[in-house]
Amino acid sequence: MTTIQYQVKMINKICIVGLLTFIYVLVSGCTDERNHQKSDSKQITDQFQTQEDGYSMRCKLLGIDNLKIGKLSSQIRIWVEFSMTDSGKIIVFKSTDENRWIGQLYQYRCDVDSSNKLILRSKNVSTSNPFSGWNIFLERVKQMGLYNLSDSGRRNNYGLCNEGGVISVEIISNNEYFEYIYPCWDSIEDQTQITKIKDILQYAEEEFNFKIFPINY
Repeated sequence: MTTIQYQVKMINKICIVGLLTFIYVLVSGCTDERNHQKSDSKQITDQFQTQEDGYSMRCKLLGIDNLKIGKLSSQIRIWVEFSMTDSGKIIVFKSTDENRWIGQLYQYRCDVDSSNKLILRSKNVSTSNPFSGWNIFLERVKQMGLYNLSDSGRRNNYGLCNEGGVISVEIISNNEYFEYIYPCWDSIEDQTQITKIKDILQYAEEEFNFKIFPINY
């Protein structure tokens, strides 16, 4: 190998090493930036998750489970809220273990204090079991369409009224959470889903001797 060939070979090696070093620095910088972005995203997500929304605040005030966080046992919960009076009723059916269920009716009234903070004015809780037994009751509400609800028109329904009531249905089944919301429910043109819920509430009132109706203000 001549001296010139040797020098050319060394120059090529130096160029290759330099190029690889540049690529490494570039990739490392991009990785650090992505990690930084992920860290910022996680911090923002953590901050968002720790903020209390209206739902979380009501759950805390009423002493009921926040079904949107954590793993909970099977549960059915129907909220009937009267926006004009900041009051409502919650019908709860939940399993305490694999073989035992409990039924509860919450009746509550909220308000805001001088600092505009949500406070609980009154709460009454009734507890009962269905006359026909839990197996029959749960199978019956399943047949009545509880697990086949739809709220596809939810966004449009918000514009149907100014101070209307809201019906919400929450379900935890097989470790999955489902939520159906019907704002201004009594103004919705197609009452198919509302009729299902009202029939289930009527059946629950008969089985548990709960005072659920009237459900409108």
